[in-house]
Parts: sequence; C-alpha cells; structure tokens
Amino acid sequence: MRVGVIMMSAVLVCAIPQASRAHVSTPSENTVAIGGDVGFLGSGAESLDGGTGHVDAFVEYYYTSRSSLRGMYGWARPEFEAASGRSLRRQHATLNYVYNWQLHRFRPFATIGGGAYFLRRREGGESLGEGVTRPGANVAW
Repeated sequence: MRVGVIMMSAVLVCAIPQASRAHVSTPSENTVAIGGDVGFLGSGAESLDGGTGHVDAFVEYYYTSRSSLRGMYGWARPEFEAASGRSLRRQHATLNYVYNWQLHRFRPFATIGGGAYFLRRREGGESLGEGVTRPGANVAW
C-alpha cells in the first residue's frame, strides 16, 4: 500500500511540469495511438482493503479526426482485509467508441463501449476455485 502511494506521488510530481508543455493538436485520420496508465483503485467494499494499484494499456485507432475505436486491457489485484494473503484478481478487456472535440486548449471526450471482466480469487499467489467472467458496459466523459 505504501509503495503504491509513493509510486503514485512520484508519477504525479513528474507529470505536473509536463502538463504546461503539452502540445494541442487534432488527431489525423487513420492514426494509431498507444498508451497506458497506472493508478489507484479505491474500494468501498468492507471485505476488501482500502485500495490498491491498477494498470491499463490501450490501442486507439482514429478513423476520423474526431472519432476512434479504443481497445483496452486492465489489471488490478485488491487484497482482502479480513484474510491475510488473499486477493481478488480483476482483469478486463474492452472495446469503446470515443468521440472528442476541441474546447479552447482542452480536448474533452465521451466514450461508450463494453467488454469482458474476469475475476479470480487468489491465496498466496495461487488461484482458488473457478474464475468468473461477466460482460460489462461503460460510459465516460
């Protein structure tokens, strides 16, 4: 937990000076973008620890300058608070439609899509029982 907070703080400190240097441009047609993020996942469930890190990676194809398709893979493993060494591995693979527009220096976006979410309990680094796969949908702006 402490390592995650330290890593997140370091990423923020490194990213803040770069924000002022960000170049604003409109994506071209038939452009591919590759990216990722590392962040903090908080949990409201009483049986899970207060939070853990997560990792996402994506590939985005702009078929017009304003519309794109984004494929994303994500991973997290929050630990159970009540049982030491037990965790819940969460993975997801999604496909989203993304629309962006320009608002002065900002580039807001809206996205809608869906995918599969994979859950598996773990203890001491080993998987327990059968995993669960569920469909899911997401909307963001």
